Amino acid sequence: MLIDLHIHTIYGSSCSVLNPNDLIHQAKLSGLQGGCLTEHNEAWRPDKLKELVNGHGEDFVLINGMEVHTDLGHILVFGLPSYVEGINKAERLRKIADQEGGVLIAAHPFRSELSAYYNFNLHSREVELPISIEEACQHPIFQLVDAMEVVNGGSTWEEMDFCLEISRRINKAGTGGSDAHSIHGLGCCATSFSQVIKTPEDMISAIKSGQFQATDRRLNVPRFRSLPLYYDEVI
Repeated sequence: MLIDLHIHTIYGSSCSVLNPNDLIHQAKLSGLQGGCLTEHNEAWRPDKLKELVNGHGEDFVLINGMEVHTDLGHILVFGLPSYVEGINKAERLRKIADQEGGVLIAAHPFRSELSAYYNFNLHSREVELPISIEEACQHPIFQLVDAMEVVNGGSTWEEMDFCLEISRRINKAGTGGSDAHSIHGLGCCATSFSQVIKTPEDMISAIKSGQFQATDRRLNVPRFRSLPLYYDEVI
């Protein structure tokens, strides 16, 4: 089952131009069976989410999440009903996620270090930036998250190569998401689950058990089309 784990809309992300009413229709056209709403530091209200889902049938699953900005970088969160004070600290976010039965995914790690286009940072300003894969593998964020995003529609190839190598070395499961802020690119990167996902609980369980693969659906990138969960062999 193919789900885009990283989507922003105008409802909760000021940087997005994606109208929620266009999301499901366009996602279906792109071949997705599900999508995750990951607004910046904000979760959708349950009534608004239900309103959006109604009328679109039962063949598409929409899952509520957040992209939380923390002292250790951006983290995709699933399982928290709303933003909680203090979760801008990654260690507290981990504690709250555990209490709620949620999961954490490091979003586009090392983006600002590897792409001059972006200006936010995986590190607090007091932390020296890594200069090697070996140093990057030791970053404390990887002790707190359940998985890491290795395929992202807004990432450079250099960034994805870097993250893929980290995930291989530290044996950290990799996910994919478009990071879409408009209908363009929606579903270009996604996560393929080996089981049917009908609820947020289903997806959280699948992530915890490792039953998924990162997938890059763009043309001419065969090595990213279907990535193994643990990268003993790089495609």
